[in-house]
Amino acid sequence: MSESSSEFSFSLDHLFFDRPVVHKVKPLRHEQSGPWKLDAAPEVSAIPATQELQKEAESLASTAYSQKPRKFLPPFRRLSVGAGRYVKGQTGNAEEQPVCEVWGPEMSASGFCPSVSSHHGCPVASQKPGETRVYHTTGGQLKTRLFKPPMRNLDSVSIPEANRLSLSSVATATDYPFLPPQSVSASCSSLGELDPEEGCSSTQQICSVVRPLTPKPLQIQGTSGPELLRPVSEIPVKFRSVFNEFPYFNYVQSKALDDVLYSSRSFVACAPTGSGKTVLFELAIIRVLMETTEPWHDVKAVYMAPIKALCSQRYENWKQKFGPLGLNCKELTGDTEIDDYFEIQDAHLIMTTPEKWDSMTRKWRDNVLLHSVRLFLIDEIHVVKDVTRGATLEVVVSRMKTMQSYRTAEDQHVKTCMRFLAVSATIPNLKDISEWLSDESGPAACLEMDESHRPVKLRKVVLGFPCGNKQNEFKFDLSLNYKMASIIQTYSEQKPTLVFCSTRKGVQQSAAVLAKDARFIMSIDHRQRLMKYANSILDTKLRDLIMCGVGYHHAGVSVSDRKLVEDAFTVGDLPVLFTTSTLAMGVNLPAHLVVIKSTMHYVGGVCEEYSEADMLQMIGRAGRPQFDTSATAVILTRAQTRDKYLQLLSGSETIESSLHTNLVEHLNAEIVLYTISDVNMALDWIRSTFLYIRALKNPKHYGFSTDLNKCGIETKLQELCLRNLNALASYNLITMDEDVNIKPTESGKLMARYCVAFDTMKRFMKVTGTETLSELIDIISKVKEFSDVQLRVSEKRTLNMLNKDKNRVTIRYPMEGKIKSNDMKVN
Repeated sequence: MSESSSEFSFSLDHLFFDRPVVHKVKPLRHEQSGPWKLDAAPEVSAIPATQELQKEAESLASTAYSQKPRKFLPPFRRLSVGAGRYVKGQTGNAEEQPVCEVWGPEMSASGFCPSVSSHHGCPVASQKPGETRVYHTTGGQLKTRLFKPPMRNLDSVSIPEANRLSLSSVATATDYPFLPPQSVSASCSSLGELDPEEGCSSTQQICSVVRPLTPKPLQIQGTSGPELLRPVSEIPVKFRSVFNEFPYFNYVQSKALDDVLYSSRSFVACAPTGSGKTVLFELAIIRVLMETTEPWHDVKAVYMAPIKALCSQRYENWKQKFGPLGLNCKELTGDTEIDDYFEIQDAHLIMTTPEKWDSMTRKWRDNVLLHSVRLFLIDEIHVVKDVTRGATLEVVVSRMKTMQSYRTAEDQHVKTCMRFLAVSATIPNLKDISEWLSDESGPAACLEMDESHRPVKLRKVVLGFPCGNKQNEFKFDLSLNYKMASIIQTYSEQKPTLVFCSTRKGVQQSAAVLAKDARFIMSIDHRQRLMKYANSILDTKLRDLIMCGVGYHHAGVSVSDRKLVEDAFTVGDLPVLFTTSTLAMGVNLPAHLVVIKSTMHYVGGVCEEYSEADMLQMIGRAGRPQFDTSATAVILTRAQTRDKYLQLLSGSETIESSLHTNLVEHLNAEIVLYTISDVNMALDWIRSTFLYIRALKNPKHYGFSTDLNKCGIETKLQELCLRNLNALASYNLITMDEDVNIKPTESGKLMARYCVAFDTMKRFMKVTGTETLSELIDIISKVKEFSDVQLRVSEKRTLNMLNKDKNRVTIRYPMEGKIKSNDMKVN
């Protein structure tokens, strides 16, 4: 009888999939209390099936109420009277102690019950005779970071109305059975095995409260009023494992649940960074699976993100979540080495970038694979405004829309339409995106959430530094390197820091300076963990910096090194990470502090200010809900522009199309795909683009008069198409007859197949065939595809030395004079 009650707790983690059972405990009068004693825990294999267990619990409840209590006994030492949150006791030991769940008005803010206490630090109710007590028994082996028990159902428990947890009166009906909890100690089965003569006569009576089959939403008090949280138990049983990390969807997810899970309409969401937008994608995938019978051979969903790192992260995550359900995931980016066509044929979930998917879809003449795509998921949809990459994203989405339209027109029996789901943290003109992704039923459903729903409180700081008129941006950027140590020390609170730099070289320089100015190694154990990462790093400079607790990450780093750096930063072993803006687009890294080092960056060799959307994306990396409760974002800029960036953080920059600047290449690609075969079809294709939506609302941005009506703007767009078509025809890339019918030529097919720029094709079409090999190399070195290659000052000495090799071992065709231009470097 002196044994600790914790010896009788056991875990049924592998049996249950929902919340712990609530026990109603009535104290017994007129007798002294003694310790509890339960029979030894049975083997898991001996526990009955779930449905039988629920019936046994109901039977136990009915018999328990019929017996009168005779004796009061103290409860278990380990009791959970809260939402699964534990704190250390005041005794200083590491034993987990529960937090009070039954919140009253005076304890809703802190989460603790101030009016109750116990000798073990566990809050309990007063011990008046006849008073009802509520205990939620949980296993002592559970850890907070692995399991977060949900709020319990208190409908059957007698609690003062003032202290009752506010639950919604509207229960969402479902056809799916509610399973018992995933982890319980002192379960109903073991309680049912107690001898009624011995156990019930010598111990207190326990009444099991069985959850109803219909789960209830949870109503909480948010910053802007009551917020209704929907339970994960609304999801069909077979798919609940996808969301096993939490019992309730958050407010953003709950608001979108009906439109995403119970509807087939396209959907657009704009919500703050870290608000769980990825869960919306997962709900949409489950919707497709619910509509399709197993096995899911002909079901494909495409996830498209602007950067490879985001695709890789989603691939690793979804492979674990959807793999057990029988879905095959494949990553299709420039970093993957797979036989594209044959590997993708067997894939259900495809992770790709706009450029790669554009390239893949140009090669499939019959488009058989496209016909099986049921769901198209677009992450960071705001990239559509990007001057260099936005046009590709816009064209890929429009191509998928056009393919679906033609398929429906050709086969009237086609019942399933392709669904689009797009999310971003920065979409001021959300309705324009919704209109673009419309179908026969109308515009896409949309959800817009402001910063008040951000799960992590964000502090924004703008620091202005003096910069003389004669000081160029390069020198100003260098000067900021020596201020980084003090800024990190001031704002990081010794938590992970992410620093954004404008160039790859700036990333490495800043990291090297910081490694000399400060040390971030916390202990010998910390140094040993960093040494393990460093031993696997291929880049020697990065390896040395890792040993100082500083790392860098950009597109020039090898894939394996990037993955190691991301892993080290994610687990908190790497205190400071320097990166370019590529890491700003959605990669989930636990950055408590984000620093934007300089607000200028290079675009096409020209130094420009970051756009408002880019700034908000970088700031949004600060604070992730699974890692942080608060975060800080610091912007370093010139003193003259400090006020500008203080106002810019509101996020009101309208997203415009950039397709008109790259229209000719994409028109040719659609002609090769036979999406366009005459001028009228070209205009129909234009109508499927975001360019058409924005041209009607902001014609001035696209060079049209503001006095034009809809017909006038369509006429201007048709003229724009004709100009580009005539340009293609003038270089024999397409043919046009008198009836303006359009057909591709072999040269045009090659241009589309290999994604060659129109300016490059113009150079190639001028080749006569009599050029020498040296002249051909010179032509190729000047093409548009190499325009992003920059000649750096540090490289000139090495290049000139190679160019002067008299034996022509290193360079077969040396150039005259010194290396002075980008094309000479390419040559």
